[in-house]
Amino acid sequence: MDKLYWQLVGDIIDTVRGTSHWEKREDILWYVSLCEQRGFATTKDEKRNCALRYMAGKRKVSAPGTKRRKRILQEQRKMLKNMPLELSAAIDAACQSDLAKQVLGGNTKAINALVGSVLKSYKAPAALVKQLLEAKLKENNNG
Repeated sequence: MDKLYWQLVGDIIDTVRGTSHWEKREDILWYVSLCEQRGFATTKDEKRNCALRYMAGKRKVSAPGTKRRKRILQEQRKMLKNMPLELSAAIDAACQSDLAKQVLGGNTKAINALVGSVLKSYKAPAALVKQLLEAKLKENNNG
């Protein structure tokens, strides 16, 4: 066996040893080597995460979270294209509040409270709401 194989074994052995998956360690090594060949597992931690994904039953060799991330981005683009009036109104109201003045004054943690106030009014992805709030505050501050 070559040096790369033993390096891979050393990287994931602690993750597999002592689990119910020990008998399938060769299959796990094969899966992690595929992840490594495709560039998803370059560091020791990424190889361990790849082994854990296999042990969790996720056998498709793809970058972690790719499908979920693509779906979320697609939903966000769809929401931005047809911005709901309720969301727009909630963002406008939040930008007129005292919390918005605190954010503009330099209190970076107050943005989380602003996001929370918008999410109470309209259910949307928090990251998208934060991005929209920051853009609106910047626009209001410059204009």
